Amino acid sequence: MLNKTKIFAVTLIMGALATVHVAEAADVSIHASLKARLALSATAGNDMNFGTVNFDRAHNGRIQIGTDGRVSLGAGSAGLNVTGENTTPADVMISGDSQSTVSIACDASGRLSNGAGGALGLTNVEFSVDSGKSYGSATACRGLGEPSETLDLGANNTPKLYFGGAVDVQPNSFLQNADYSTANGGGDPIRVRLIYQ
Repeated sequence: MLNKTKIFAVTLIMGALATVHVAEAADVSIHASLKARLALSATAGNDMNFGTVNFDRAHNGRIQIGTDGRVSLGAGSAGLNVTGENTTPADVMISGDSQSTVSIACDASGRLSNGAGGALGLTNVEFSVDSGKSYGSATACRGLGEPSETLDLGANNTPKLYFGGAVDVQPNSFLQNADYSTANGGGDPIRVRLIYQ
């Protein structure tokens, strides 16, 4: 006759062996997705052109251009005369996904150079969407790191931005006839940054 202690020990060992050989499995599904979106693009058109500025030997002041292309002199300007000939605001055409919004950021300032050491500060850069406005009444640029406006491309899939600003002329800084441009050596253009939201 078997001893009850031995039977109990055998039962425990068999139970332990049965536990070791039990297999467990679990299945789970994971999904993948992507969103296809038309690439955001921007095309520069006209450059900002203040036209021709005539100057007296004693001069200073501010030359302003609106996003509508109209050029004027700021208060307190002296010895300067703007002709209003061939003036244009800068413009940028945007296109992208018609179900998205895009934020617009732009440099608030730049620099025009005559390529020979003479420079003029370009300040108070502003823009308007799809139509021009007089100087000082458009949306101010606040730098590339701080968007100034958000556009819904669903409402307008190909908006056009118009840019204006002001050139600060220091006292008697025009010494001779010269062509000033942000594209000349020593110049600094206005950069525009567009980002999908």
